[in-house]
Amino acid sequence: MQTLPHDWSSLVSLTSLTLSNNHLEKIPSSIWNLQCLEILNLQRNRISIIDPLPDGAASRLKELRLAWNRLIGSLDLSQLMNLAHLDVSHNDLDDLEVSKLQKLESLFVSQNALKTLNLEGSRLRTLQADGNGLEEITCKQIPLYLERLDISHNNFEFLPEWITEAKSLHTISADHNHLSHVPAEIFSCCNLMDLRLNHNFLVKLSDFLTQCHMKSLSLQYNKFEKLPFNFFWALPCLEMLNLSYNSLKSLPVSCDSVINLKTLLLSGNQLSDLTNLVNLLKLSRIECLHLAYNRIKELPEGFFQALHFLRTLSLSGNELESIPSQIAKAHNLEKLYLHSNQLVSIPKFSESDNLQVLDLACNKVHQLELASIVAKDLTYLDLSANFDLKIDPTDFQHLWYVTVKRLTLFVMKRVWLH
Repeated sequence: MQTLPHDWSSLVSLTSLTLSNNHLEKIPSSIWNLQCLEILNLQRNRISIIDPLPDGAASRLKELRLAWNRLIGSLDLSQLMNLAHLDVSHNDLDDLEVSKLQKLESLFVSQNALKTLNLEGSRLRTLQADGNGLEEITCKQIPLYLERLDISHNNFEFLPEWITEAKSLHTISADHNHLSHVPAEIFSCCNLMDLRLNHNFLVKLSDFLTQCHMKSLSLQYNKFEKLPFNFFWALPCLEMLNLSYNSLKSLPVSCDSVINLKTLLLSGNQLSDLTNLVNLLKLSRIECLHLAYNRIKELPEGFFQALHFLRTLSLSGNELESIPSQIAKAHNLEKLYLHSNQLVSIPKFSESDNLQVLDLACNKVHQLELASIVAKDLTYLDLSANFDLKIDPTDFQHLWYVTVKRLTLFVMKRVWLH
C-alpha cells in the first residue's frame, strides 16, 4: 500500500491503527483528528516528513511507532500530550522535540542523527538512544523511575548529570563513547545490576568505591593501569567482570566477597604477577577465565587447585614454556586454549574428565604421544604450527575409541581429518 485515504473523519471510535510494513510516504493530516485513537503503528514504511501537528492532535494517543522509516530533519511531537510510548528509531532525525511530554514512559530513538535530546523525564522508564551522535541529554525532572538507559555508540565525553540521581536504574549501557571519567556515585546506585562502559577512554575509577549490588561490569577496551584497592570488596554480587584490553599490570587484593564471580575476562593486559589472582580464584567460583595476550611466563603454585569450577580457560598469546601437570585434574574443564606460547611439553590430558576443546597451535612442541593428550570427550584438537612436531602414525590406530571430529596438524602443511 502506497497511499491512504485523505478523509478519516468517519472513524470517530477507532482506538488502534496499524499500517506497518507498507510503502507509505505520507500521513494524511486527518488521522491526527481521531480523538479516540490510542495506538498508531506506522513503522517500516517510507515516510520522510510529518507535517506540523494541529492543536489537540490525537488527544488520547498513548503509543506511536515510526521506526524504520525515512524521517529526516526535525520532528515536533509536543502536541501529543498523552503519549507514553514513542519509537522513532532507525530514521535520520537530527532534532526531536518531546520536552513537553510529561507522560512519556518509554522512548526509542536509536540509529538517528541526534546530537542533543531534551526530555521532561518525570515518568520515563526506558530510554534507548544508541547509535546517534549524542553529546548531551537533559531532563527537566530527575528520571526517578528510569530503569534502562542505553546511550552506547554516541559522542558523550561525560555521562548525563542526572544519572547518579536516577535511583531506579538497573541497566546502563554507555559503551563506545568518548568517556574519560565516570562519577564515583554511579556505584552507589542501589538498583544498578549491569554497567557497560567498555570501548571508552577511561583511565581510572575513584580511589574508593561504595559497595553496591552490581552483577555485571564491562570495562574492556579502556586505558586502566590499575584498579581501586577496594574494587572487589565494593562488588560482592558481581558475576561477570570484563577488563580485557586495558593496561593492567596487577589486580587488587581480593576478599571473600567475590564468591559469586563466575566469569573473569582479563585478556590483552600486561599481567605477569598472578599472586593476587590466585587468591581471588580461591575465593570465587569462576567458570570462565580469560588471560590471553598478557605477559605470563609461568603459573604460580596452586593456580589449578583453585579452579574447582572452571569450564573454560584461555592462556593463549603468553610466554609460557610449561603447564603444571595439575591442569589435568581440573575435573570440570571443558575448553582449554594455549595457542601462541612457548610450550615444549604437554601434560597428560588423557586423564581429563570433561575436556572437549584443546588448542595447542603455534607452540614449540616437537614430540608427543597422541593417546596421552586425547581425553575421552575431546571433540577438537589443534596442533597446527608446531613446526618441529613429530607424531608416530601408529598413534592414530589407538584413538578409535575417541570422539574426535576434527584434528588439525601442522607438519609441512595443514592436514584435516574428519
